[in-house]
This record gives sequence, C-alpha cells and structure tokens, in this order.
Amino acid sequence: MGGRYPSLDDILNIYHALQQMCSQHKSASHSDLQQTLGDAVSKNKVRVGLNLLKDEGVIREHRGAKFELLKHNLEDTEITRIAEAYTERGMSDREKLERMMLYAQSGFCRWNVLTKYFETDEELEKCGTCDNCVNPLAERLDVEPPKSRPSKAEEEELLRQIKTRSGDHKVEVGDLVKLPKSGEAQVESISGDNVDVVLPDGEHKTFKAEFVEKAG
Repeated sequence: MGGRYPSLDDILNIYHALQQMCSQHKSASHSDLQQTLGDAVSKNKVRVGLNLLKDEGVIREHRGAKFELLKHNLEDTEITRIAEAYTERGMSDREKLERMMLYAQSGFCRWNVLTKYFETDEELEKCGTCDNCVNPLAERLDVEPPKSRPSKAEEEELLRQIKTRSGDHKVEVGDLVKLPKSGEAQVESISGDNVDVVLPDGEHKTFKAEFVEKAG
C-alpha cells in the first residue's frame, strides 16, 4: 500500500501504540495516538489504519474519536494477514463498482452483458425486454452502435475513462461536503477512495468518495 495508504509497518506501529496506551486506560483518543506516534506515521495514514483495525473488529470507536482495543494480544503475523486481506477486499470492491458503472453505461443488451460477465453457457444476443433492447442506443442518440461487444482491451479503456470521469469532482481536505443521511460535514483527510469527515457534533466518520459531494 503506497501513497496515502499506510504500510504494514505503519499499521503495526498503530496497533502497538494502542496496545501500550490501552493497557493504562480503557480507550485512547485519536489526538493522543497521533502524538504518541509522532512523525513515524502521518495523520492520514493513522486515520486509514484505524479504519482498517475498526473494520476488522480489532478496535471500537467511541464518540469523540476515542478508540478501545478489543483484541489485545495479536501477533504481528495476524496483523499482517488482516492488512493484506483488507487491501485485497478494497481492490475487489473497487473493481466490482467499476464493472457496475460499465454495465450501467453500456448500450448493449443488459442480459447479454450479464451472461458474459458470469460466463454462463447461455448464448443470447438480445433479450428483447431490457431498456437497451426496447429503446436502442442508436435510436436515442442517432448514432451507429458497434457491431459487437467491446474487446477486453476496449473494455479496460472504458473502465479507465470511467475512473477519470469519476475523479472530476473530487473534494479536498477542508471542504464542506454533503453526506447521505448525515447532512453536512467537513473533510478531515482523504485516503484513496476513503473520505474521513468530522460531523458538527465532533464525531468522525468515513465514506466512500462516490457518496461525498461538495456542499452548495
């Protein structure tokens, strides 16, 4: 994990610091943890590392950005396994999202796209019932559609374009944003697809970037 993502050493440092701090107190605040780690782990990477440990049930977050250690004696090998599994799951989730976006933007028969994706034995060029069959792209846009589904290389290029377009409206640290069900909040840090925000009551939450948009 590079860039804004914490390395394995960063995650180990975060866990060991929590071990030490929670041996004396029930929980450790985000600010105290950052102070304990110093310059060893950046603020963004600490937040991502805490999210990882929280998602894996290693810690629990309480109001006021305080963290309670639930698993006190994990071996470094177990932390390594958790970090690797978290990374793989994140990559898989991102790929699934991109495939869904490609499916939504496709002008081909939707049933045909699904059967190709799941590699079924069914051979069907057009189902005759989906929106693209009932109201073809050629009629909607007055263009000539391609004769066949895109090749693997063409599909990858479409995915690349989707990634580029999805990044056109990225928020930045300090921006005021609108969130589903949570109202407005301020961006505290951004790590890959994760946007960490602070709600008006001081609570910290993390959202996927596609669900976050700039306020007003």
